[in-house]
Amino acid sequence: MQVGADFLSVNHLKPYSSWKTFLSLIQESFKVYLDVAKPESIQRIGLRYINTIDVQHKNINLEDYFEFRPYIGSRLPRTIGPFMMSVQLPYENLRDVLNLRLISVAGISTEFATIILDLDYFTLQPKEVKLDDVFTWIETAHLHVEEAFEASITDQLRQLFEG
Repeated sequence: MQVGADFLSVNHLKPYSSWKTFLSLIQESFKVYLDVAKPESIQRIGLRYINTIDVQHKNINLEDYFEFRPYIGSRLPRTIGPFMMSVQLPYENLRDVLNLRLISVAGISTEFATIILDLDYFTLQPKEVKLDDVFTWIETAHLHVEEAFEASITDQLRQLFEG
């Protein structure tokens, strides 16, 4: 948990147990924050998952693992170097946005391709979510992030996770 002036961040690093456990940690942290800081409103709220994915073999075919990936056309070389791509997707009648990013990480390993799938879901305008509605918003955000994650990967990558 990180706390600052008008700021609360709740982080959960490896090993990630479950959404239920993480949500519990968020709820406990938010309750303490409300008791101590006594905020009047929420300027911005977000839910972010940064997934570091290692795929064995250095040169992978991205379409084998990711539905969300760079499209380079048929006339360009099939092997690509480091990349970073990002798209913003609107949700909840433009109240929220999901910033979806896919980034290759160069030079970490000679055996693995390391890819970051970053899903950052947040409100666009200040004070859109009331204090009493925080956990409804968080559940909605989690649903959209989970759906976007599943839509961004292939069954072949899911099989790697299960293994």
